[in-house]
Amino acid sequence: MSLPQIGKEFGDRDHTTIMHSCEKIEEELKFNDSLKDRIERIESQLIHWLSTIVENFFNISTVFLTALNIKKLRLI
Repeated sequence: MSLPQIGKEFGDRDHTTIMHSCEKIEEELKFNDSLKDRIERIESQLIHWLSTIVENFFNISTVFLTALNIKKLRLI
């Protein structure tokens, strides 16, 4: 996502505001262990959430393809 797109999502902020915010957080992370821990927990939760979605997608796809193959066999 581009900085202008991110700015739009944050209430039509200018891309330079987004750049400044990123720089400010990067600087704060150097000294603030609490913030670093919170961000790492959020990242971990997002990774878990996304992996669950991907796993569920593949499970659903497998069921769908199995059902489709069974239907094809009945048609032959």
